[in-house]
Amino acid sequence: MRSSSSLLTPLLVSFLVCLLCLSLVHGDVMAECDGVCEKLKVSDFGMVVTDSHLLQECFRCVPFDATVASETLDSLDYLVEMYSFTDLAFNSTLSGSPYDITVDLHGELFKIREKVTANEFESDYDFHIALVRLFVKLRDAHTRYAAPLGYRSTLVKPFGLEVKMIDGLMRFFLTAPKSTGITQLFLSVAGFDSTQYFGMEVVLIDDEPILDSLTTFADNFVGTYKDLQVRFNALLRHGGGWENIATIRFGLDLPSEYQYQLLDEVNGNATVITVPTLAIVGYNDTLSVAEIQKRNLPATSDSKRALSSPCKLSSSTSQCLSAESLPAFVNPLREIEDELLALFEQVGGVDENAALLKRDALNTTLIEVIEQTADASFTYMLYDKTTPVIKLSTFAPLGRDDEYLNGTVFLDFLNTTQRAYADIAAHNYTELVFDVSRNGGGLICLAYDFLASFVAEWDQYNKDFQSTVWSLYDVRTSHVYDIELESDEGRKSRNANAGNPLSRDYYTDDNSWYSPGKSYTRGGKISRYTEKYLFPFSCGNPEIPLLDPPGWPTQKIPSLHNLDKLIVLTDGTCGSACSLFTTKMQAHEKAFVVSYGGILKSYPMETSSFAGGNVLDFDQIHTDLVTLNLTDKIPLKKLTTSAYARFNSHETYKDADSDLPREYIRIAADQHLDMWGAVRDNSVMLAGDINPALAELYSAVVPLLADVPGGRLAATTPWSKPNINPIPLTEMWTYVAVGAGVVVVITIILVVILQCNRRKEDYE
Repeated sequence: MRSSSSLLTPLLVSFLVCLLCLSLVHGDVMAECDGVCEKLKVSDFGMVVTDSHLLQECFRCVPFDATVASETLDSLDYLVEMYSFTDLAFNSTLSGSPYDITVDLHGELFKIREKVTANEFESDYDFHIALVRLFVKLRDAHTRYAAPLGYRSTLVKPFGLEVKMIDGLMRFFLTAPKSTGITQLFLSVAGFDSTQYFGMEVVLIDDEPILDSLTTFADNFVGTYKDLQVRFNALLRHGGGWENIATIRFGLDLPSEYQYQLLDEVNGNATVITVPTLAIVGYNDTLSVAEIQKRNLPATSDSKRALSSPCKLSSSTSQCLSAESLPAFVNPLREIEDELLALFEQVGGVDENAALLKRDALNTTLIEVIEQTADASFTYMLYDKTTPVIKLSTFAPLGRDDEYLNGTVFLDFLNTTQRAYADIAAHNYTELVFDVSRNGGGLICLAYDFLASFVAEWDQYNKDFQSTVWSLYDVRTSHVYDIELESDEGRKSRNANAGNPLSRDYYTDDNSWYSPGKSYTRGGKISRYTEKYLFPFSCGNPEIPLLDPPGWPTQKIPSLHNLDKLIVLTDGTCGSACSLFTTKMQAHEKAFVVSYGGILKSYPMETSSFAGGNVLDFDQIHTDLVTLNLTDKIPLKKLTTSAYARFNSHETYKDADSDLPREYIRIAADQHLDMWGAVRDNSVMLAGDINPALAELYSAVVPLLADVPGGRLAATTPWSKPNINPIPLTEMWTYVAVGAGVVVVITIILVVILQCNRRKEDYE
């Protein structure tokens, strides 16, 4: 019989051999990385510009850290538990949603954890990009994971795209990119002169029909909208989508070049060209692994923005932000947009004249700008001197940093709105086009303010719960919320945010809105949700500086109740608070909604996007737990890197009778226009003149007012009792059992009939 020591010897030798192999492999990887990053030099434009694959090789030289990875996954486990749509995202079509989302968040995170445990990630970059790709599948702008800042870069192409309708077909043409410097950059770095191809039609990309290729691209790299047609519109934007991609949100796995087949309209000849893609990194010095690691460290309160919470706990009614377009110190992801704009300026500025192809002559003088904010967030125009048009590009007109703190941008917004409304009232205009294209959301309370400004019966929403303007919400319960509600301060805060839709008053401190709650089966999963409740959003809360900008308590959006007809115009990217506005107007039949763009001859396009409810910065949850002295009960920690995560925390519903949250239903417009010029560039002014594409769009929209039924805005909408009593879990299983019994009985009857027929045949 062999001794235990003799048995252990081979095991020990095997273990040492494995360690040696791992060290050799690691040594080979490190050897391959020698000087890889340092080869990526700063260009003449003052930044690193390189091939995307070379940049990816550099990023993959940052060694994998299993401890950091495990801590990141621990944090994201909590996020997934609190995410409102974790169940629906598992298999949305099982619940009747038109959107096919099948993301097993718990299961996928578990698989990633297994790879971490087995040390199967070759680099730190690969680990974070695996998380990025997982969250992109949700197609939810409110719920994201952005890789650490050391991996921040932008992929750019030398062309933009514009769509024209010719002979009933969508045709695609090359235009100049948003920045004149991008054209110079491709010529200098890649030796590619794009100017000779401007205006030519693209037929194929990599031997695939252009429309199919763009649709695939929109599916994989435009991840913030559930509706494919809306993603398609976002892809065509001037300076975004197809032209530029923020890689910390999508990764670098894109071809470093494409094959375009072009068609010359003059002679009909086809030309095949190789089009490069470049990666631009915001480093003004030579790249190095050490510098990337430094940027990947947890951000300080200054760099990660201490005030990054869209929702904050308070002793009174809390307020939430629900937006893409937030102040930079609120949403770090907006800093990517800032960096891109700075990039454009650095490499040559924005070329407004390149935004559009030469268009047919249009009488742009039909549009007159009457009032406009300095940042163009609010523009009041007259069409043909008779029809007012308002273009609202955000529900968060707060400016950034100092602009926000001193209130200049917000006060400009208020004053401009007041002057515009006064002019409309003074001239007794009774019809209005309200353009919310590209409005990424903002303050929900401001969306309510605009709703109340148009609809008289909603104007009392700040005073009581009787107004039908309030939307119904609920929350998917979680262990974190359970513990929060055990504390007096947490209970006081949460209960102060919930209105009883039956009594039309606030819930008391008994948590009856939260517990016992309701059990829903969504996406094939059963979870507990709160009661449906009214979530009051009143602008101007001195306890929450974020929602109490200077001047707000004394100035409000004025009333404009003399309107008889209202058209809401959207390209589908109207999101978050903007979705609340558009949905409410349409659900209560107060406005006629018109959409445009999308994919020709497809299903009806969605009118708004990421309508989940409210977005929360994950790190703020930890801050709230510290405030409530609950960190000893919930070991939730902030992310251990400069990565950024946020999630949708509430569900909102279209109306009282809806069973599915608004995020997972599709609402088509009352009328759709097959027009794409304003999808490409939606600015009011281009190079000092009215944008001809916008003039073309408004020329098609304004005449529709003639057929819009009048009197909708003044009509009273009765309050309908909400559907707040879904089948309890115990009763649900009763119904399932009864249904199964019926199926069994029917099956037996069919078998008996079949046997009788067989015997009859045998007898005959």
